[in-house]
Amino acid sequence: MLSRFSSFFKSPSHLPQHQQRVYLILLYGGLMAFGFHLALLFLFQSLEVYPLARFNVGSSVWWLLSLVLLKRGFNRQFIVAMDSIELFAHQCFATYLLGWEAGFPMLITPVVPLVFLGGFRNVRWPLVFTFTSLGLYLGAYFLTRGYVPPYQLPQSTLIALFVVATLSFFTFSGLFSYIFSNAARKAENTLLKNNHELATVNEALIASIQYAQRIQRAVLPPPEALEKQFADSMVLFRPRDIVSGDFFWTDNTSNGRTYFAVADCTGHGVPGALMSVMCSKALTEALLDLGDDAQPALILDRTADLIDRQLSQSQSTSIRDGMDIALCCHRPADGVLEYAGAHHSLYHLGGEGLQEVRADRQPIGSYPKRRPFTHHQVAVQPGDCVYLTTDGFIDQFGGPENRKFMKKPFKQMLQELGTVSMAQQKREVERIFESWKGSRPQLDDVCLLGVRF
Repeated sequence: MLSRFSSFFKSPSHLPQHQQRVYLILLYGGLMAFGFHLALLFLFQSLEVYPLARFNVGSSVWWLLSLVLLKRGFNRQFIVAMDSIELFAHQCFATYLLGWEAGFPMLITPVVPLVFLGGFRNVRWPLVFTFTSLGLYLGAYFLTRGYVPPYQLPQSTLIALFVVATLSFFTFSGLFSYIFSNAARKAENTLLKNNHELATVNEALIASIQYAQRIQRAVLPPPEALEKQFADSMVLFRPRDIVSGDFFWTDNTSNGRTYFAVADCTGHGVPGALMSVMCSKALTEALLDLGDDAQPALILDRTADLIDRQLSQSQSTSIRDGMDIALCCHRPADGVLEYAGAHHSLYHLGGEGLQEVRADRQPIGSYPKRRPFTHHQVAVQPGDCVYLTTDGFIDQFGGPENRKFMKKPFKQMLQELGTVSMAQQKREVERIFESWKGSRPQLDDVCLLGVRF
């Protein structure tokens, strides 16, 4: 019984916080108004102002009905309008019977904040009620100048009524301020608590991601590994997040061949990093299976089989899981570079300028119409450069028009930088990327590999 009584004075928990505040104002304000009108009923009855006594009987019932509708979950905008209309009617009738000095026009002032907090979808209605309040207040002031009301109460009684009306106004204002300040304090405490919990979870997530980064770095070859095979080389590696779905891979065989690749796995962050570890392992396994003379195209075919087999173990795996890749094999004995690619081209800068060797338009992984990858051979001379890249640089939005960098400017950039060392090229490419990106977020992982023979 006690719990049901106490629950009467609380707002429904399913309401959003801002609606709970309005609910409490309507609830406590309605209870105050109900008690106030009951008191006025007996007061005017004792003062023999019988029209106002009878009016307050109706007003008390009106406010009681307002509370019942509120507790039953009735439309709160209707209840706000209902309460406002009673206040308008009450002040007009009381001012007509008793005059301005009784202080009843002050009772309409709470209407203004109430209608703006009532949740009206259209601002028209709050404005209508606001200007109505203003018009009635000013009208009561100017129209009662020199007006002789039908009921002449003693000056002391009028002063007492004015004090009561003033106290009612300040009581409502205090209630209004308390509910909102209390709600703000609770919201601040909740926010601080949630921020602390989020910070704790975030620290745990970052620690897990950093641990995943250490695992990824331990499994994948470092960019410096390429320098052991090619003195003038570079790897520009810029993950979008702490860990990356892009990766660089290299291996060399006993017959002097060097394999190197850049790949872009499905996803970013931790999902992409997990895919990169699996795909890197599959590349190494494919090379071991096929032997030291394996062509890049055959390695990609074998890698696709391995990844498809691993991904097919999960029925929930999307058919888009896998990677795009550009894979090369350098045969230094005869100056030949073998290449095969899945969506990622080879860029060769030699005596005839920059040439693009296009990749097959199919990914590595589960793909319903997979074909054998195409084998390409490119004759490379001393001083020639080759570049492999994922699409992170090309697809980065930036510049004055906020558009993608695109492939044509990317190829032009490579051609213009081809005369300087790879270390200088790396610094310049990083500068161009930062200048293009500006303050915009990096949208994808970036991996660019360059080798000068």
